[in-house]
Amino acid sequence: MSKKEKGKIISFINMKGGVGKTTLTVNLAKKLSNQNNKVLVIDMDPQFNATQSLLTHKENIKYDRKKAKQNYETTNTVLLYKTLMDNNQTLLQLFQSKDTNIDSILLTNIAPNLDLVAGDLRLITVVAESDKSKVYVLDNYLEQHDLKSKYDYILIDCSPMWSILSHSSLIASDYYAIPSKVDFHAFLGIKLLMQTIQRYIIDDNASKRNLVPLGVIFTLTNQALKSEANMRDSLITDHPEVYFFNQSLPYMSSASSRWAVLDSIKSNANYVSLENSLEKILYELIARINIAETTNSLQHHEYIKYYK
Repeated sequence: MSKKEKGKIISFINMKGGVGKTTLTVNLAKKLSNQNNKVLVIDMDPQFNATQSLLTHKENIKYDRKKAKQNYETTNTVLLYKTLMDNNQTLLQLFQSKDTNIDSILLTNIAPNLDLVAGDLRLITVVAESDKSKVYVLDNYLEQHDLKSKYDYILIDCSPMWSILSHSSLIASDYYAIPSKVDFHAFLGIKLLMQTIQRYIIDDNASKRNLVPLGVIFTLTNQALKSEANMRDSLITDHPEVYFFNQSLPYMSSASSRWAVLDSIKSNANYVSLENSLEKILYELIARINIAETTNSLQHHEYIKYYK
């Protein structure tokens, strides 16, 4: 990527937790990095699951699991994260500082071509304060530190609630994708989310951001359930204005959250379906971005007008 080109910034967002948002984000990031893309993950979720997953993956790369003690990786991950917190190198500093041109935040290298801006549980205080003056801090930080030019992709794992954190994430983004379970109630939340994005991001003249929706990605799916398949078909039929990804992310109860980055268990044949699904989702995601860049809209107004 040349110096003048800007990386693609994508927020993964849903106002409901437990939809596989973080799992999808970190695994797509890893696959993009495997394809020789420079990738940065920004963990804007106060639960900081993306941070924990990626730091654990960093330890998995460093040490042979079979030779290490059972709690070795967990212990080292905790120590590494404690160091980041003690040295004020997490995302919290960005929202606490009066100056976004700060250098304390550490870009933690996870694997070749893959870096992380660590999240922080204490970001919940930022949500509680609801300081609207901070809405542009992430966008300004990325620009001031030239991170938009240093990375091919910047993936943001958003907070599962509408707050200054999600607002700031979307302001900084070029695209957003919505991971969701196949659920009518979940889709009501998606409609509300898109209405909110329309009002506070797209219709806000101050933001001047052409934020493009890439679509809904069904997650934690069970194709063996006929009722789920029928519900999925109904949602797609009843909402032609929304793009639904053709590929979904299947649910697998045996996939431990400890191995959220599937590269850590890639030798296990039981997870081939997950790997294949992620490959297809990534292919479709890139295709959607390419269409958006070609048409400069991705039929954006047709996509969103239903939610006004």
